[in-house]
Amino acid sequence: MSKTKHPNSTVSAAGLLADFPAFASARAEAAPIAALRREAAARFAALGLPGREREDWKFADLRPFAAAGWRPFAEQPSAPATALAERLAALPDLGGPRLVLVDGVYAPGLSRAASLPAGLAVAPLAAVDPARLLAAGFGRLASHADAAFTALSAAWWQGGLFLTIAPEATFDAPIEIVHLATGAAAGRMLAPRLLVEVGQMGSAAIVERYLSADDAAHFTNAIGELSLAEGARLTHLKLLAENAAAWHIGASHVHQAARSHYASREILLGGAMSRRELHLTLAGREASCELNALYLGGGEQRHDLRTRVRHAVSDCQTRELYKGILDGRARGIFDGLIIVDQDAQKTDARQTNRNLLLSPDATAYSLPRLEIYADDVKCTHGSTTGQISDEQLFYLCTRGFAAEAARALLTYAFASEIIEGIEPAALRRELASALLARLPQSQSAQLEVDA
Repeated sequence: MSKTKHPNSTVSAAGLLADFPAFASARAEAAPIAALRREAAARFAALGLPGREREDWKFADLRPFAAAGWRPFAEQPSAPATALAERLAALPDLGGPRLVLVDGVYAPGLSRAASLPAGLAVAPLAAVDPARLLAAGFGRLASHADAAFTALSAAWWQGGLFLTIAPEATFDAPIEIVHLATGAAAGRMLAPRLLVEVGQMGSAAIVERYLSADDAAHFTNAIGELSLAEGARLTHLKLLAENAAAWHIGASHVHQAARSHYASREILLGGAMSRRELHLTLAGREASCELNALYLGGGEQRHDLRTRVRHAVSDCQTRELYKGILDGRARGIFDGLIIVDQDAQKTDARQTNRNLLLSPDATAYSLPRLEIYADDVKCTHGSTTGQISDEQLFYLCTRGFAAEAARALLTYAFASEIIEGIEPAALRRELASALLARLPQSQSAQLEVDA
């Protein structure tokens, strides 16, 4: 593999590290955490920003990113708390605790966490004993050895949360985490971290939202590390709805023990460019995962979604469905890889990517892949990209729908497969409403959201 770097990438990488020595020296941290920061910064300096010579970045264009001259965020939030509170109040109440991070830093005054359900513990990462953090996988589940943005996050993280779900604990409502970027983050990189540990037979749902308080451009570099013990279940929904100038590059790294189940729902609506990576290791027998995503792009938006699922042992299952709707000159990229190790006999894996193009200038790249080293497996993958069916359109028009309304109805039906089944109903209605608002001609369709 070539190690040639684009000159602008080198300049941008240097800018992202320019203030690191002063930043690291000013922090009073335990030696293992400080060492992890410095090692990550050195690794990022060696890697630089990835270029198209790398296989996993060949469809990405980071020249606008490099030209933006992002600098890490080093100040405290300055937006009025009342304005942020009003922004948060507009969100539907999901009935559970709400944890708010403003510009990547936990904001207890804006959170609703005074009375957590039994079995749930929440702590800001910076307040957790370093030995406990490292034991839970911090900085280990998300390796930065060959991942530049993960290394950048490991060097610069300032805030984030550690969630612990006790063995056999279950909750009636999801745990909501709201990431809110303010105007103080204009031109800055935010690096929030999330560490989750689900105990044996524990069960929970986490809803993460990424929002902007105004129209200022900001860059979110979000890393999550999640471990599921034997028999644990976790539903993890991410909603990216940042402003039209925002960049978002993030990854979730999940380690699953035997008979655990991880369900991912990713909804990408906003931002100028977003890239989400999911890295899963099914390390215990009969572990399973269900990965669903919906990405809507319009104008010049770019959505880039990557999944890497490793079946390390036998009798595990993967179900994966990613759907894209692209309009204008938007570009969608799906790159999914399921790796079946030699010992992973009786693996059952299905991977599907479907794209709907609403404009002749929209583009979808689809790369579903399997890498199989076992011989007794059931593995399939498939991809389709197309436009709205003329036959379906004709059928609806013959039953009284105007052409534009029929197009909106068919587009909504294509996307609704990902929305259906999401709980609670308030969240499902919110996502469906957001979907409708993004569809062209949705008003003429007079669609209503089913509760």
